Amino acid sequence: MSGATWDFSAPLGGAPAAAAVAVDYKALKRQATALAQQQDHVQAATLNERAADAAKAAGDAEVARAGYSSHAGCLFALGQWEQALAASDKAVEADMRHWAGWANRGAALHRQGRYDDEAQTYQKALDRKPPAAGQLQAICENLQLARDEW
Repeated sequence: MSGATWDFSAPLGGAPAAAAVAVDYKALKRQATALAQQQDHVQAATLNERAADAAKAAGDAEVARAGYSSHAGCLFALGQWEQALAASDKAVEADMRHWAGWANRGAALHRQGRYDDEAQTYQKALDRKPPAAGQLQAICENLQLARDEW
């Protein structure tokens, strides 16, 4: 048997690969949420991204947006600002109308010192939905910090 190789990526019985690898993205999202609540942000980030990618491929924009937003939140918790910005951009791409994706994007820009872009992005968030008082306060505090650092 020396020299024999096995192809474990091939589907069994000649079934198409897509059918062999169906992803339950809603289950992945639930697992990611549980991991984030346990402060396991590394694993939660990975599962959120997988869930969001699968939801996007399935045409489920709502779960895709939520997954990318949660992915960004986990990356924020890990201090990975550039990756959090990329995840926020994906959330915005999945649903341009959802204000939280824009707010996350603004926070990521703030952490990178990109204050002009931050202010414009926060305005887009506010244009989409007036946030709750606590969320608005956080946006205002970030904008004040940005002004102080200009």
